[in-house]
Amino acid sequence: MDVVENAQALIQEKIDNGDLIVPQGISYKFTGTYENQLRAEKTLSIVVPLCLIIIFLILYFQFKSVTTSLMVFTAIAVAFAGGFVMIWLYGQEWFLNFSLFGENLRELFNIKTVNLSVAVWVGFIALFGIATDDGVVMATYLNQSFDKEKPSDKPGIRQATRDAAGKRIRPCLMTTVTTVLALLPVLTSTGKGSDIMIPMAIPIMVVCLSISRHTSCCLFYTAGEKNINLNVQANEKSKNHHRIVACFRFRESARIAILHTGSREEQSTDSGL
Repeated sequence: MDVVENAQALIQEKIDNGDLIVPQGISYKFTGTYENQLRAEKTLSIVVPLCLIIIFLILYFQFKSVTTSLMVFTAIAVAFAGGFVMIWLYGQEWFLNFSLFGENLRELFNIKTVNLSVAVWVGFIALFGIATDDGVVMATYLNQSFDKEKPSDKPGIRQATRDAAGKRIRPCLMTTVTTVLALLPVLTSTGKGSDIMIPMAIPIMVVCLSISRHTSCCLFYTAGEKNINLNVQANEKSKNHHRIVACFRFRESARIAILHTGSREEQSTDSGL
């Protein structure tokens, strides 16, 4: 697309300068693959946000909580950033530029500059679903663990989060390993269609190697700690309120007692007179 856009800019510049004269009634337009690319980009500008909305709705229907859904949904942001980092690394000459068992890894994995094509965005759509998969596994067990143990202090929350992460990290890693093994033939392919499949597999590989699966655990611990702090503040406010009410009642009782004492003294004085 850059080549076509540069050609369009050059032709328009020639026309504006008068170096190229287009006869009246004659027009030009770039078609073919370039036109299909523009049409696909317009479609993806609708499909990508729609996929994100659908994923969030599915998460909400699963957890029935906006907070928990957002915690799992943040893994998409981490994986999304990792996808762009990996695309940037593919354009660096030093990335994996060494040999292993006599085979250069850049040549083995066909590492070269990758542009943001339709294939890459399709890979990002697949990345969104895989990124939330591990988060759902973690968040489901974390919810069950918190509901069962009901930790009321920071050490309890830390221990519950650590236990849940330790028990659910293995299923997540098993899913990651199977995905990586399935993508290796794609990343090392050199035949027909590899120029489309490799850019599509790059973002998916990133989520398998990223730390997005740990995002839910960290956010759960942070949210639990914040809830405890809020509960402590609420309890302190309630205690202060009760103290103020008790002091006010005591002052009222003392004032009433003083008034009663004064009225009794006046009555005794009148009776003595």
